[in-house]
Amino acid sequence: MLTEDATTPQQSTADLVLIYSKQIIEAMEMRHCVQIEYASTHRAPYVTEFEPYCVRSIRGFLYTVGYSCHHGEVRIFALDRINYLRLLPQRYKIPADFNGDAYFRDSFGAFAGQDIHSERIILQVVSQLGKYLRRRPLHESQRMMERHQLPQDICPVDDALLSTIDDTDPPSTESQPSCFVEIRVAITRDLIA
Repeated sequence: MLTEDATTPQQSTADLVLIYSKQIIEAMEMRHCVQIEYASTHRAPYVTEFEPYCVRSIRGFLYTVGYSCHHGEVRIFALDRINYLRLLPQRYKIPADFNGDAYFRDSFGAFAGQDIHSERIILQVVSQLGKYLRRRPLHESQRMMERHQLPQDICPVDDALLSTIDDTDPPSTESQPSCFVEIRVAITRDLIA
């Protein structure tokens, strides 16, 4: 059963995220609003009543999407930034046209919504990173490409000019052919980062 606030100040952030995720899921199942205090990264913490629609794991972090009374719109909240959560007696309905998968379809990470739209992005990466991205795709839309598959309007850089961030290996006198990665996502802050 969902409790109003089952947290103590000694709990770790990971413990709190687990507790909050269970509480939000229970609130969603019962269609009860919750009140959260949210610690934004760029302003003072604030309190909002929230109608949770879904919970999503993105790159190892948990997020919840729903209607925020404070903002007057559907918003995404990172569970690790919630300071407290309390069940409210008010009930709500999830809009019939809300679909969590569709909400995140064009998203690379946590920036999502109906107002973002995907674009075709082609990245040129060193061969070592290409091997890694074959095993761990950036996005479900990812497609690996060869140089000869590139559109005519794409001008790749010379393979010898590419370098890796990891400079533990000595520079090679022979450059490996680079790889090209196509993804279809919205250009958002998390993609750029």
